[in-house]
Amino acid sequence: MKGIRLHWSLHPDKNKGLYRDDSGKLRSPWYDKEIESKQMTAAAVARELDISYEMSVEGVVFNEFREEHILKKPYEVLEDLPVYRFVDYGRVNACVFSQLHPNGSLVFFKEIILEGSNTDAQAQVIASFSRTLGNVRFEDFGDPSGEYGDVNTGASSISYMHAHGIYPTSKHHKLHGPRRLKVRNDVLKKKLLDRNADGGEAIYIHHKMQTTIDALQSGYRYKEDANGNILDTIHEVHPYEDVVDCVAGTVLEVCSPGMQLEEWMVDKPKAKRGRNKYTGY
Repeated sequence: MKGIRLHWSLHPDKNKGLYRDDSGKLRSPWYDKEIESKQMTAAAVARELDISYEMSVEGVVFNEFREEHILKKPYEVLEDLPVYRFVDYGRVNACVFSQLHPNGSLVFFKEIILEGSNTDAQAQVIASFSRTLGNVRFEDFGDPSGEYGDVNTGASSISYMHAHGIYPTSKHHKLHGPRRLKVRNDVLKKKLLDRNADGGEAIYIHHKMQTTIDALQSGYRYKEDANGNILDTIHEVHPYEDVVDCVAGTVLEVCSPGMQLEEWMVDKPKAKRGRNKYTGY
């Protein structure tokens, strides 16, 4: 006879005092005590209490991301600090806004995601929102691929940004070689484990950035083979990969996490082919 596993909230003893927290998640005194007494990780809570297997650690890239990283109160932009805008171009256009506070916390407070749009439309939306922030100084970063011209118009994505007062640059984000993606993700993982000078998190994601939160919690994952084995390659799914590109790219550009990135940051010359002994070329 096959057993059926019921959610804890349906148990008459475990659901006493049932309530929802600030994020809308179901909790109870029993639920809270279970987590505290067993010192359960977020992945263990998802797997063992919430019966949320998509939130299980298996296959999740950023299992360092926790509920504590979510900023649940309104965010007031500080006009004396620069606002960072990181733009990612492609089939899905994305942009995230953030500020680095003096205590060391990088606070992401806005995501803009446009699917099925062109870069000029993205630039217009970014510029429109930026004007609502008042008299702040912007520093812009972007994927280096934006430097290349469109096959039809010849215009680059960055040129569209320039037309609307957005000037993306890239330094650390311009990584090379097969480990580029791993290095970038490792830097973000490290930052998610860091603390600020006040003992808080070194990264905060505003609760209204739901796509970014979904991506870091479970949407940005490793691939699985036909047998369900986890591979070491990323299963890149839009728009999760786009917002992660923006967040991780911002960390690389702004936070100087102390990793030795130089060997990936240098433009490496292409290997020369040997001459064909038959043609001479």
